[in-house]
Amino acid sequence: MSVPEPVEPDTPAASRNERRQIVTRPQTARVDLAARWVRRHRAELAGVTAPTVLAATVSPWWAIGTGVAALLWATAEYRARQHLDRKEIES
Repeated sequence: MSVPEPVEPDTPAASRNERRQIVTRPQTARVDLAARWVRRHRAELAGVTAPTVLAATVSPWWAIGTGVAALLWATAEYRARQHLDRKEIES
């Protein structure tokens, strides 16, 4: 019984080294990317989530706090994006 030839994977992270062996680089999973995003934005998420929970359980007036927190978060993200765009234009 013969052994079938190895099929080269279709992933862009696969390559062959000088011994013609398939070498793959570890790829970042979507879960890892999502976890990294949550860790970077945990303060903003808490700032939006806490008033939302309070608005649902205590008083609807807390919805204003949710709106303010969301507006501040969106403004910070917009400014960060503008800063990155300016850096790309300058370089």
